[in-house]
Amino acid sequence: MPNENSYSEEIIGSLVAINKSIEDLNQKIELQNERIAQLEKNSQASPVASAPTYTSPPSPPPLTPQAVSANYYGIKPSQPQSISQSAPIQNQAVSKESNFEENIGGTWFARIGMMALVLGVSFFLKYAFDNDWIGPIGRVMSGIVVGIALLGLGEK
Repeated sequence: MPNENSYSEEIIGSLVAINKSIEDLNQKIELQNERIAQLEKNSQASPVASAPTYTSPPSPPPLTPQAVSANYYGIKPSQPQSISQSAPIQNQAVSKESNFEENIGGTWFARIGMMALVLGVSFFLKYAFDNDWIGPIGRVMSGIVVGIALLGLGEK
């Protein structure tokens, strides 16, 4: 048990240090914004485009042992609102490359595969005919079936 207490105290100390660093950075940002505003007022030329003003987010509540232990034991704090994301911009070069890849992978490999299948079946049938695995009646029947199939494909 002493190990768990020292470990949780170490985590709390780290979180407090992180919180302090965030507060310091927010103060530096506010000082920089004030300096920029002062420089813009002092300059005679109007700025080309007005810089967006930065409003620092509200500082997080101070970390307490209860908040850390609640998070440690699985009690989740309220979720921040999600930021809407803009639709990704598509690059023309990427779409051309994908069309090229789709053309090769989807069309040419399919054609090559069909030709290999037709050649394989035809050589198997010739071998079967030469070794009398398929008799004369089987040859005629297979010819009729293939002919009807080709007629149906032609009509379609």
